Amino acid sequence: SGERTQQVDIYFSFIGNFSFPEAAPPTPEELAAKEKRLKKLANQRAAHQRFYAKKKAAHKRQNQSEPQPEKELRTA
Repeated sequence: SGERTQQVDIYFSFIGNFSFPEAAPPTPEELAAKEKRLKKLANQRAAHQRFYAKKKAAHKRQNQSEPQPEKELRTA
């Protein structure tokens, strides 16, 4: 999904280990916004893949149409 989590332990002088309070569960609006963002990212990823596939095919066609120079063989 592209999302990662990492645990960080914070130690303060005189307090010791500090932990943040637990986050409230996401609201339906937050879930909808996250789903919308994930769909947008998926669409962007697909568009980039199509673009680079098209670019790669054009590059391949160009290289096939140009004659390759012959290499000279050297004998020692």
